[in-house]
This record gives sequence, structure tokens and C-alpha cells, in this order.
Amino acid sequence: MERKFKVLLFVVFGVFVIFGIRLFQLQILEGEKHREMLENYMTRIEKIPAPRGKIFDRNGVLIAESVPIFEINIDLKNYSRNSLGLKKKFQTLFHQIFSDIEEMLDNPDKASVNLTLNVEQFEKIKNQLKNFSFISYTKSYLRRYYGPKSLSHVIGYTDLKGEGKSGIEKSYDHLLKGKEGYRYTKIDAYGNEIEISRTIDPVPGKDLYLTIDVNLQKKLEELLSKLNKPSSAIALNPENGEILAMVSYPYFDSNIFSDGITNEEWEKFIKDPTYPLLNRAISSSYTPGSIIKPFTALTALYYDLINPLETLNCKGKYELVSDTTGEILATYKDWTSFGHGEVNMIDALKVSCNTYFYNLGAKIGIQKLSEFSNLIGLDHKTDIDIPGEISGVYPSIDWKRRRLNEDWYKGDTVLVSIGQGYVSLTPIEITMLYSLIATEGKIFKPHLLEKVLSRSIPESYETVKTVLFKEIHLSKDKWNIIKEGLKRVVNYPGTSIIDRGTAYEEFKGFEHPVAGKTGTAELGNSEATHAWFACFSPVENPSIVLVVFVDKGGYGGQVAAPIAREFLEYYYRLNK
Repeated sequence: MERKFKVLLFVVFGVFVIFGIRLFQLQILEGEKHREMLENYMTRIEKIPAPRGKIFDRNGVLIAESVPIFEINIDLKNYSRNSLGLKKKFQTLFHQIFSDIEEMLDNPDKASVNLTLNVEQFEKIKNQLKNFSFISYTKSYLRRYYGPKSLSHVIGYTDLKGEGKSGIEKSYDHLLKGKEGYRYTKIDAYGNEIEISRTIDPVPGKDLYLTIDVNLQKKLEELLSKLNKPSSAIALNPENGEILAMVSYPYFDSNIFSDGITNEEWEKFIKDPTYPLLNRAISSSYTPGSIIKPFTALTALYYDLINPLETLNCKGKYELVSDTTGEILATYKDWTSFGHGEVNMIDALKVSCNTYFYNLGAKIGIQKLSEFSNLIGLDHKTDIDIPGEISGVYPSIDWKRRRLNEDWYKGDTVLVSIGQGYVSLTPIEITMLYSLIATEGKIFKPHLLEKVLSRSIPESYETVKTVLFKEIHLSKDKWNIIKEGLKRVVNYPGTSIIDRGTAYEEFKGFEHPVAGKTGTAELGNSEATHAWFACFSPVENPSIVLVVFVDKGGYGGQVAAPIAREFLEYYYRLNK
């Protein structure tokens, strides 16, 4: 008996020793770890959204910002368990914001009701929300866009999560989005708040200042909207590549996407035959017509293939003759059947003489034309700082063989030399061509971001650097030939339509020096022609390059040039 008692005593003692060791391990050796686990278990972690950075134009005009909104969640089960008096008090409070609050709560199929309040609405009721246990709320942000709606293709939009999906919003999402914060709240076993133990404040996104001038943007929008045809226009400073205005018509309202677009609205967008989501300035290429003629002339001058002052007798047509048989293979007509008579390069640019450029293109040959196109990046992407840019086409022998599995013919060269045939370019690529002429040899990378503001203490600005995209060297005399021809397009009255500058009537009496070129691009099948006008001003030390394109708009001189004149008049008034 005594032996059994001793064994039992030993066993009990052993158990206590084991419990003691385990207790020592839990409280002393692992105490800190378990305290942290308990704290985590009793702590609620909430994300605090960061306000997205603002977007301004070059003059500080607000274009986009994130406004706070409050999502109110009403737990209907908890609501139904409360007294009639408390529910009536709640309904009276919310009735001032939602007149149909009673109907919203009368839905047995729902577990909760969510309401969205703006800051003003929230301020009216926030002090009383603590009286209702069935209410919880979170703060978030809604993206708002202001100013001209035509900025939609430039600024882009965000989705419901606040992420940039197109335009500047997408390109610079990493700068705009900021860094979310956290709130650590101690709670009891029932989920009730005890205290806020720790808060990590969110870091707001950086503010962006664009190169866009809202006033110029509004004016371009007004002019293209009045025309009411699919079109685009770009105004750019050739000395640094800053985009001053960029409009693609039609456009859309960016707020639709940040609010949350419905399936019906989306279907309407994608089925719209005018493609309002398409940024025609950078995302679509078109037959350029005669606005390509300065490029053809530049190619001849760059390779020293012609005396620009030597004349050619234009009789209104060009006959392509077989090198072997002397047979006339094809006849290419000028825009006037009477011809322009004796013309040199300056005259040919002034009156847009097709016959001169048919001959010039045939003399240069497609090899040199495509080589020079590649040299200046004519059909290359400009890497403008918004997504969606495509590259146009300036064809070559290899291109035709690769794409069409066909040989290149001299007739192809004749057409390409006046911007017809296989050539197809985007408005931004045409803008770069005229920037090259305006600066006499330099193309600066086009960009929309001017500077970035960090709102840390102290505040700091980061300015976007000007980047040289392409550069060629040509004598001053040769640049003067091109510029003189383009000047006469707008300022030479002539004696008749045959020798008058093709944009003279539209720019008659304009006070400031302009060099430009009209373009009327034929599409075949008796379709209406594309209307173009490209120019820069003032001619010496130009501060602006302007390209206007109207899809199937008619004649460049009659449709696109008047838009350019009215815009330039406004530009000079604004910059007195």
C-alpha cells in the first residue's frame, strides 16, 4: 500500500513538473510571441486610402482631383433588432439626404444597404452616426475631371479602384497613386472598438503639371466641335516638344468611367461608328496627301539631287514612260488640268503642283525617299507619354514585298511623292515633320508632362527634361527654300487660282508670319477627301506648330486651313 502511494505521489509530482516546465515555456520563453498573437487577434487592421495626386494644366488650372466620399453600410439584421424609436430617429436623420430611405431599408432579401455620401452630406450627419450600432462607414476617393471634355484622350480615366487605365492617368499611375496608410484598432471579443492603438498616415500621390494650356484646348475643342466631323488637331512648341493642345473629335467624358460605367454605356461606346474612344491624334494613321510634299523636297535637297531654283514646265499632267519601249504606261494628273507653267521648288510648294513632285519623286527614287524617312523617323512612334500610339507607314521596296508579296513599281514612287498610294501617317508624325522644318533640323520628343510636385515637406518640383528625338544638318539656304515655299502658301496672292498660294484666301490679312501647307488626300472609290493643314508660326524662331486633320472633310484649304487661322488668331491674342 505504501509502495503504491509512493508511486502515485511520484506520478503526481511528475505531472506538476511537466505542467511547470510547460508554463515556464509559455510565459517566460514564448510569452512575447503569444502576447503579440493575442494582440493581433484582438486588433482590427483597416486600410486608409491615399488621395490620388491632382493634375493641373501648365498655368495651374485644376484638371483632375480625387474627392473624398463616404461609404455608409447599414446592417439590416442589426437594424431590425433595434427599437422603433431608434429606427425612426435614424430615418429622420437620413431622410434629408435620401428621401426614399424607408423604401431602401424595406428589403428582406438584402443583408445590408450601402449608401455613398459626399463630404458635405457626411458632415451633416457624422456626429450622430455613433448613436446607431447598425452603421459602419469607410472613407474612399472618387476621381473627378474638370475643364474641356476633349482632354479625355489626354488625361484618360481611372477605374472604380482608382487605378489609371488610359492617358496620363495610366502613364503616370506610379506617381499619382500615393501609398495607402493603416489604422490598428483594439477591439473586444464582441468586435467593439476599445481604442486606436496605432495609425500610419497615407502618403498622397504626387501632383502633375501638364504642358497643356486649357485655354488653347478649349479653343481647339470649340473649332472641331463646330465642324462636327471626326477630326483631330495638335498644337506643339517645336523648341521643346511640349504639347500645348491636343484634341481628337469626338471625345468622351472621363467621369463616366470613374463613376462606374454600365454594360449598356460600354456597348454604346464600342458600337458608335464615330469611335469616340479613339485618339485620332496618335492612334490612327491616314493618307497625308500634299502635306507630305515638303518631305519630298527635303529629301532631294538633303541628297543634293536637284537645283531647287531650276524650273519645270507644268502642263497639268505627268506621263510615266517605259524605259525600254518608250511607251506611256500611265498618266498622272495635276489638280488643275491647265497646269502651272514654269515652276521651281518654291513655286511648286506654293501652289501644290503635283506635276513637279511627280517628276521629283521619280528622280529621287523610292530607295532614297524611304532612307530619308527612316533617318528623320517620319513613320516611327514618337514615344509620346500617353499609351495607344501607333506607327504610320512610309513604304519601301522591302515593305511592299513583305506586306503584299509584290514588286515595287515606278508608279508607286510617283504616288508616294505626293502623299498618296501606300503612305499613311498619324497626325503626331506629321507634327514632327513640321517641327523639323520649323527648327531647321531638330525634332524634340513630344510630351505632355511638364513637372511633378511632391507635397512632402519641403515641397519639391521635378521638371521634365527636353529630349532631342532626331536631328539632321542642312545648309541655311536649303532650309530657306522650304520655308519660303511654305510662307507663300499663305501669303502669296497671285493673279489667279493657278499661281495663288493654296491657303492665301483663308489667311488673307493675317497679322503674323505663318508658313504652312494644305493637303487634300484622295481615298479612291469616289469617297470624300481627307482635309489637312500643317503650319508653324512665326516663321523665324517659331513658338507653335499646328496640324489640323479632318477625316473625309473635303479640301484642306477650304476646311482645315480656316480652323488653323482662327486658332492662331486666338493663340496670339492669348500670348500678347
